[in-house]
Order: sequence, then C-alpha cells, then structure tokens
Amino acid sequence: MIRRPPRSTHCISSAASDVYKRQMYDDQFDYHYYALKKGNINAYLQMIKWEDNLYSHKYFMPSALGLLRCYLKAHKIAEKSDKAEEEAKELEEMKVRVEKEE
Repeated sequence: MIRRPPRSTHCISSAASDVYKRQMYDDQFDYHYYALKKGNINAYLQMIKWEDNLYSHKYFMPSALGLLRCYLKAHKIAEKSDKAEEEAKELEEMKVRVEKEE
C-alpha cells in the first residue's frame, strides 16, 4: 500500500516529511503492540521506565550537546568541501576558456 502525503502544503519536502512523521508514529505503536503481544511485560515496563528517566540522567545533556557539536562540525566540513569542489570546477572552466582564447 502506498501512503499518500496530506495535501496541506504544496512543498514536496514538507509532504515527504509529513509521511515520514506519520510512519514513525505508526511504527512506535506497532512496537508497543508487538512487545505486549509477545508477553514479556516485565522487560517492556523496564524499557518504558528507562526511557522516562533517560532525560533526567546527569550525563544526558552533556552527551547530547557533544553530539550536536560533532554534527555541526561535520556539516561545516561538508559545506567547505562542496565550496572547494565548486571553486575547482570554476578554475578548470576558466583555464579552458583561456586556452580557447589563445
């Protein structure tokens, strides 16, 4: 079955994002149903308790901030490499133009 995005927006990326969010939401309910159906309720409840206490752990915020810094640094490096590739292409095009003029 193909899931169709809602047509609340005309932007393609927004519609794709809506579909992705809906699938994630559905998958979360599928997991909970699966875990309860298998009958391992004790492990399931421990996981829910762990999830509730995760954000209050003293190392959560420093870890999350460190991860965010890593992602931002990787993004900046990727942007720099993209700019360097574009500049290299422009230089090659300029060299070709100069050679043709001579």
